[in-house]
Amino acid sequence: MEYDQINRRIYVRQSWLGDVLMCPERARLGILHPERRAASDATIMGTAVHSGIEMYLNTENPDFSEVVATSVREWNELAKQPHKNSSGINPDDAPRMIEAMTLAFVEQIAPKVERGGETEYKFAVPTGIVVDGWDVYLKGTMDYITPSGVIWDWKTSKRAYNGRDKQDHSVQASVYAWAGTILGKVPDGDNVDFRFGVMMRQDTPKAQIVDVRRTAEHRQWLKSQIQSVVIMAHNLDTGVPWLKNDQGNLCSAKWCDHWQMCKGAFIKDNGWN
Repeated sequence: MEYDQINRRIYVRQSWLGDVLMCPERARLGILHPERRAASDATIMGTAVHSGIEMYLNTENPDFSEVVATSVREWNELAKQPHKNSSGINPDDAPRMIEAMTLAFVEQIAPKVERGGETEYKFAVPTGIVVDGWDVYLKGTMDYITPSGVIWDWKTSKRAYNGRDKQDHSVQASVYAWAGTILGKVPDGDNVDFRFGVMMRQDTPKAQIVDVRRTAEHRQWLKSQIQSVVIMAHNLDTGVPWLKNDQGNLCSAKWCDHWQMCKGAFIKDNGWN
């Protein structure tokens, strides 16, 4: 959550909204200590593959070998920067996996993606929500939106996604669908087509496309969620702890950048792997 003091706006990103719904204390510490959000091998592998995908989508007749080389070059540069190993992957194996993930996109996802759209599409749109005189905006970046209004998000993952779970619970799909509707980028706000293009972190190319639909009903539920979350966050003092939720695997040193400031100050992260 970000404040624009001049225009009296509050900007909400889907990542922060996901944090506060998972663990309010994680979201509070994210506001106070954005510098603690550390890169990991998994996130920079994803960024590397994204670079190859962007090159493919922004080139008229892309050479597949150059698309793969773009991803690997980006990994080689990003890997030089400090990052934590959260995936357990041997760094020597990462380039081979990045090649496989990029090929998975080119061979299995790209043929089903309409070309001629916009990559890395940034948005900041009003929700119509007003909290204590502050206008609430959605802010973010869509990986890709097609000319016909299909919203794509590229993911790299250890395993395949559960499509039912994404349909029922994806905050990202709801936020991007609402933003696309406000911007007039989708043809029908009552039936927004959002798709995850998922590439598995493994040695052989394997991909998955997960279709998620968003309607006016999802939009109204998201609006209700955002309003309640922003009212809570706006009125609570960020200088005091918020609700601490440790009921899930993501509450660990491996997955939370703020672990040492929270549960990790009491309990060592030495349980089940």
